[in-house]
Amino acid sequence: MYYICFKMMACILSGGKALRLNGQTKSHIIVGEKPLLEWQLAVLRKYFEEIVIIGRITHPEARTFFDIIEGIGPMGGLYTALKVTKKSEVFIFPSDNPFLSGLFIETLIHLSQTKQQEAIIPLHYGYAEPLYGLYRISILPKIEKMLNEKRYAMHELLQKINAYYFEWNKDPEITFFNINYPEDIRKAQHICQKV
Repeated sequence: MYYICFKMMACILSGGKALRLNGQTKSHIIVGEKPLLEWQLAVLRKYFEEIVIIGRITHPEARTFFDIIEGIGPMGGLYTALKVTKKSEVFIFPSDNPFLSGLFIETLIHLSQTKQQEAIIPLHYGYAEPLYGLYRISILPKIEKMLNEKRYAMHELLQKINAYYFEWNKDPEITFFNINYPEDIRKAQHICQKV
């Protein structure tokens, strides 16, 4: 059963340069006859009233914001999301993931209602996946301190905040699948026939 989460904004991070794909815009890659962005929006609209894109792509169903600080990777996208949101929480994930899991989102929303930590981060075989997490606006001062020190690593941010971690073992190779190389596009075409 789907329900809309009103206190959380969904944020697609699309600021990468896709150098390993010759600069091809990942959100426009066709998988199973539709662009990655359409795969993502089909899932997100079931759970979120507000969906934004951080980067330079646009879509009628989502507002687009440029990175406030460009060229610093996902930290810049998270910082921008937390600065522009009017919600208390943001859910971020990368634009190169075509198989966003509704069950994963439901789990994250449920945990957000019971856990009080500053972030909720999935683990993949014991390793944190900070690009698929929920972050609360209370971490903004810690991010700003890191930015002032020119420290941009997401894993370092996790060391500085109080995060709740949970192991995600429901098809993690699909949940955290992303497209970085041409062969990943071929693999995605195969996976999409099963999901």
